[in-house]
Amino acid sequence: MDIKTDLTNSGEVFNAFTSHYGFDGYAEGKAPSPPDVVIHFAAYSRVMMVPDNETFRTNTISTYNVIEAACKLGVKKIMVASSESQ
Repeated sequence: MDIKTDLTNSGEVFNAFTSHYGFDGYAEGKAPSPPDVVIHFAAYSRVMMVPDNETFRTNTISTYNVIEAACKLGVKKIMVASSESQ
């Protein structure tokens, strides 16, 4: 399932991370477990795609939101790739 998500919006990131959950287990009182790992590669990969300040803003806020949502959901492993623009 593909979900278009604005990673600079923390609510959208959290929603995207939890949207794969179904109702399995709720009848028994067991909530779905978090993903095993989050791999974050989404970013402007190089300069001059957008203005420099927008590259920095988007890449740093997006990375923060991905890590924050993953931590709040109890994800044990987070893999982040960085570019020279971050």
